[in-house]
Amino acid sequence: MVKTLTSNQQGGWQLRDNKRTPAGNLTNNLLYANAASTEQTTDGIDILSNGFKFRNTAGDNNASGRKYAFFAFAQNPFTSSTGTPVTAR
Repeated sequence: MVKTLTSNQQGGWQLRDNKRTPAGNLTNNLLYANAASTEQTTDGIDILSNGFKFRNTAGDNNASGRKYAFFAFAQNPFTSSTGTPVTAR
């Protein structure tokens, strides 16, 4: 979940996950938590084992000089169920 906190460009909460575009690390699809719109396709992010990386500099999620709030939840936080360290998907 990502949201810009810059007062003059307040955007919506963007929700992205690894289920909408499950091939590789790139995730293009998103939902807005505070809108009634349907799923949208936009510039992607890479979902990594230790976080995420934006592939663009759009104002809603990665513009220079803006502040953002985000929440990220790991599928396997540090190790797998067998105790081995996790790697990027």
